[in-house]
Amino acid sequence: DPMCEQQTNEGVLEAGCIFVMLSKTLKEDKGTKILLKNKAAPLVLQGKSSVVFLICREHQAPCAPRGVDQLLGQNEEDWVTKCRAAIRKNWREVLQEARVAFNADMEHRDEQVRSKILPKEVDDIAEKTEIRAIYPVMHTSLLLNSDFREKNRDKADQVLAKSGVYWLLGRLEAINRDAIVGSVRRLAKEALPTLYAQMRSTLDRAKSGGGQVPERL
Repeated sequence: DPMCEQQTNEGVLEAGCIFVMLSKTLKEDKGTKILLKNKAAPLVLQGKSSVVFLICREHQAPCAPRGVDQLLGQNEEDWVTKCRAAIRKNWREVLQEARVAFNADMEHRDEQVRSKILPKEVDDIAEKTEIRAIYPVMHTSLLLNSDFREKNRDKADQVLAKSGVYWLLGRLEAINRDAIVGSVRRLAKEALPTLYAQMRSTLDRAKSGGGQVPERL
């Protein structure tokens, strides 16, 4: 759908943090990989945005964990570890391709705004990028099953902690808080000083014109 694609592209360009939902790795999701390379990665390399990868495979029956014991088992832990390493490798490759294109574009336009992006910067970004497995369906099912929680408190607590939902909610809250802080900072540094200067100028003109303050002030 061209309209949906356009909205996605616009959302990526405007987002301060981009959450990327994957069922496996970027290698299997070529459309997302292209979007990241062309839109998101250049913003991340310039420090204008960040990316968080969310692994969610609960819809992949029969491969997905279908019970508490499977979710908490070593097989699931091993799968997530392997998948996370593959995503980080794919993401580093995407960033590297975007770095080469970005540096070439800067050189072509002869822009000296900043020095070229170095491979080490790509490695640092890739290494620090958050990659989490989340299990929202299992989390919700457990919250609704009060009998199981009462009889299996330890397992229930482990599942709720491992589901990643509480972490995700906290992450979103932090982003909203950062956005509010940023808005207040811009208000204090830009909007208020400008408003004050305008009011001061208006008052000075009113005073020089006989002491009358304009009605609209």
